[in-house]
Amino acid sequence: KRGSAVFSLTAPTLTFESFSTVRLEASQVTADGDLQAGTTTVDIESVRPGTSLTVNANGGNDVVNLSPTANNLDTIRGPVTVNGTSAWREDVNLNDQSFHTAIPGALERYTVDSDTVTRYFDPSPTIPTNKFPGLEFNDVGEVTLRTGPFSDVITVEETLAGTEVTVDAGPASTDFVVVGDGRFDLIRDRVTVLGSGLDVVSVSAA
Repeated sequence: KRGSAVFSLTAPTLTFESFSTVRLEASQVTADGDLQAGTTTVDIESVRPGTSLTVNANGGNDVVNLSPTANNLDTIRGPVTVNGTSAWREDVNLNDQSFHTAIPGALERYTVDSDTVTRYFDPSPTIPTNKFPGLEFNDVGEVTLRTGPFSDVITVEETLAGTEVTVDAGPASTDFVVVGDGRFDLIRDRVTVLGSGLDVVSVSAA
């Protein structure tokens, strides 16, 4: 029977199944069994379709990695939400270096907004082979998006003060990175673009 569950991250590996909603509390446990803030690395290798996953960072500069082994966001088949804390710095890494759509002529597009990261394809954003439903984040220190060795269009539309964005566009391709998309005043914190030397970066103010 599908339902919801809450887990405290006290073990190196946690496997869950047959739940529609899962919430992870990123805390450390003292010898007395008390929860305390501490640096925790959460590796989300995969999420099944129909399951939504929420990670609540409870302080301590936590790091959340999406698909750190496969480097393919297609393994994340359910929506993921990461909630940070304003008093600490939590980082979120999206790893999509191995992904490439098999659709002839389709262009991979990524959009980073003030609290979401999405991926879709041109010419149609509704092409059903896009299995990654997106990431939602709140109060995190940095969001890093790593893409693969094929041409992508990456748009950073908006950032909030206190949340930096890093785009690692990967090697051996010409990528197009747009920062601001006509509203540069919506870029309120640092944006870093790493590329191969063949990439095109556009800072769009109007």
